Amino acid sequence: MLRDVCAHETPLLEEIYTPGDPVPLYLDKNSPVLRLLQQIRNEAHRFGVSFHRRKRELSLFESELDGIEGIGAITRERILSRVKDLKLLREMSEADMIKLMGKKTAHILLNHFKNKVKNQDGIFKDCRKTSR
Repeated sequence: MLRDVCAHETPLLEEIYTPGDPVPLYLDKNSPVLRLLQQIRNEAHRFGVSFHRRKRELSLFESELDGIEGIGAITRERILSRVKDLKLLREMSEADMIKLMGKKTAHILLNHFKNKVKNQDGIFKDCRKTSR
C-alpha cells in the first residue's frame, strides 16, 4: 500500500526506475534485492563525494603559477614568498616585477597575465588561440 507522504516525512517505500519505463518498481523493504540496490547506490554516492572532496582539497594547494611554462617549483615558491596574493602580482608594474624577481621570470609572468582575460564572473581565462 502506498500513501501520499508529506515533504518532511520519510517515504515508506523506495521507488526504482528503469530506463524507458516511467512507472517505478517497488520492492519489499526487507527484500535482499532492495538492500543490494541500496548498498550499490550508497557506495556510488560515497565514491562520488569522496572523489569531489579529494579533488577540492588538492585544488586548495594549487596555484595559477603551477600551469605557467617556465615557472618551476622553486621559482613558484620564491614568488609566493615575496608576493602573497596573485592579484597583487597581476597589478604589479613591469619595473617592480623585474626588480622583485628578475627580467626572465618577470617577462614570463607578464606574457602569461597578458594572455588572460577576466570574464563577467571575475574569473580569468586563457584568451590565446589554440590550434586544433
